[in-house]
Amino acid sequence: MGGAFLAAAVLARLGGRIGLPTIPLFILAGILLGPHTPGYTLLSNPHDLEMLSALGLVLLLFYLGLEFHMDDLRTGGRKMAIAGGTYLVLNVGAGLGFGFALGWGTSE
Repeated sequence: MGGAFLAAAVLARLGGRIGLPTIPLFILAGILLGPHTPGYTLLSNPHDLEMLSALGLVLLLFYLGLEFHMDDLRTGGRKMAIAGGTYLVLNVGAGLGFGFALGWGTSE
């Protein structure tokens, strides 16, 4: 796990220096150093990082919240609310429609 942290830190530093976002670099490192790619692997069992991945998602969403400016919300809040609501209705509707087509109920 220490090797995974070290690789993430190096990639974050590299991405910052060359002006690339770190998330695609982290995904690339996971693909290249993961257990399903031939060659050197950092982790043989991906379930070892299950809790850490959930924490990483929470920290990513927190970071996105820090980057969001209130001025953006004031100027485009109505558009964002309409777009977000439409996205939510379409995705939930598609999920419910697919579930009902498979004979599932609302509990699934």
